[in-house]
Amino acid sequence: MTQPPYVPPYGRTPRDGRPMTGLLIGLVAGAAVSALVWGAGWHRIVEGPNSMTWLVAIPLAKIILAVGLIALPRTRAAGLGLLISIALGFMIFFGSCFAHLAG
Repeated sequence: MTQPPYVPPYGRTPRDGRPMTGLLIGLVAGAAVSALVWGAGWHRIVEGPNSMTWLVAIPLAKIILAVGLIALPRTRAAGLGLLISIALGFMIFFGSCFAHLAG
């Protein structure tokens, strides 16, 4: 007698590393946007009339895009990576503040 192969609950089967790839893509893309905005565009943002707008717009845009990606099963991992990149973006922002104000 042979047993049938194990099927996880709800008929889901593992996906050979694809979620980790999507997570890393979302994380790297979000970190790259933060590095470009906070690092390269620092003087434009600080000296411009709408500096507070950028502080809210970048994380808000990431949240909106991440929620949209999480809603689709194929891109759920990339959406989670984008959400994680918000925390990384805050670290990049505060590092950029320190670098520009201290030096």
